[in-house]
Amino acid sequence: MAVFGPAVGILLNSLMYLPRLVWTLRMPYTGHIRDGERSADRIGFGLRDVPKAIREVSSNRTILAMVALAAASALLVGNAYYAQMPEFAQDLGADDAGFAYGALVSATAAGSISGGLLMEGTGLLPPKMRTAMAATGI
Repeated sequence: MAVFGPAVGILLNSLMYLPRLVWTLRMPYTGHIRDGERSADRIGFGLRDVPKAIREVSSNRTILAMVALAAASALLVGNAYYAQMPEFAQDLGADDAGFAYGALVSATAAGSISGGLLMEGTGLLPPKMRTAMAATGI
């Protein structure tokens, strides 16, 4: 962004995801391979299959609760959290708000990674819906 400016920088950032999007759309979906069995038939998944997938997923309460939880936390916490980060950096008394902002974002990332590794690696919290809701609230 420093070389090209904000508008071109954001455009270049979004274009970096274009090869992955094309690859994802072209990659055949084969389903899960279980017990060493290989499926000779490739299962296609396109936009026509989206309504069917939504109908199948809508009967699973756990998936619906997780999607609702992710949406609610993104709506209520995520937007405000990152928008207020530069102000937090200034409140910390840093002369260079860019460095303080980067340190806050890095601390958030480090906390997320270490929390995820500890939760999965130690087995302290059971993988249940109530646990996920409580962890999101913290």
